[in-house]
Amino acid sequence: MLNKILTVVNIILAAILVYILIQPKIQASKIVEAKIYYRDDVSATPLYIAEANGYFDSLKVKVTVEEVGKPGEDVENVLKGIGQLASGTDWGMFLFKAKARPSVYRIVTNATSTISVPYTALLAPPKSKIKKLSDLVGKKVGYLRGTKYEYLLRYALKSQGINDSLVEYTPLMMSEMKNVFNPDSALVAVDAVLAVEPYRTLLIKQGARIIEDGFLEKYTVTPFPVGVTYTSVTNLQLRKNATQRVVKAINMAIDFMRKHPDSATAIVKTRLNVPDEVSLMLPTFEKYNEIDPAQLDRYVDVLKKANVLFVDIETDSMLISPEEIKK
Repeated sequence: MLNKILTVVNIILAAILVYILIQPKIQASKIVEAKIYYRDDVSATPLYIAEANGYFDSLKVKVTVEEVGKPGEDVENVLKGIGQLASGTDWGMFLFKAKARPSVYRIVTNATSTISVPYTALLAPPKSKIKKLSDLVGKKVGYLRGTKYEYLLRYALKSQGINDSLVEYTPLMMSEMKNVFNPDSALVAVDAVLAVEPYRTLLIKQGARIIEDGFLEKYTVTPFPVGVTYTSVTNLQLRKNATQRVVKAINMAIDFMRKHPDSATAIVKTRLNVPDEVSLMLPTFEKYNEIDPAQLDRYVDVLKKANVLFVDIETDSMLISPEEIKK
């Protein structure tokens, strides 16, 4: 009788062991769903490449991609687990929205620019008489809506001894940026604009006068944090399978960028409607395990001085640990 009981127990244990061994393979073969928010910006390049190259499909994750409507809503929705990832978010906006609970977010990629490979430029119309920063006094300067660039623009001007209160700041939508200096199609009239890619390149191609190239890179911090891709602890805990797969797809995209920079640029130009003949420079992208928190801390200090933030943020608490992302 005892032998029969032991036999049954062994069979049950063997079945449990087999289940434990094959369960990961069963889960890996299942299609999971994930939602990704994005802002149409060159810092969302890994997302564009992952979509174009079919990386999500290859990892059996069905993604729904939604452009951010109200600035900052992606930060709230990723926190709640409504979205598993957000990409292309302006760093200033992200930190401003995440400042109350920064440690519940996890950075997936960081996009940066430098003075030699800039993301920003201060530009004026081709026939403008504006040649230097002090000429901006009494003028109207445009900047991209949905960012904290007005604050950084003010900070940069003040650092050069210019009274920032004597300059008028005008937010522009992405659709207004491309033709902002075209008198026949411009919807908003400005005397100068703080342009970011791809609008920096497009406006320079159209003949815009360069007041300062690499403006924010030069007068705030370099490398300059352009944009961020991120998830949340909520997703890594409650939607771990789907979140791991989208993060892996983003990493695959960065690997592709490094091996095939020209092909990556072509994908971005198609996505952002940049003409083939225009030469576009992409930011540098860091994976979550390559990010230097000290670099982010320097930017946090600038944001505090620029009155975007009024509290310290421990950026190292926002980095993904190996335990959180491993299978």
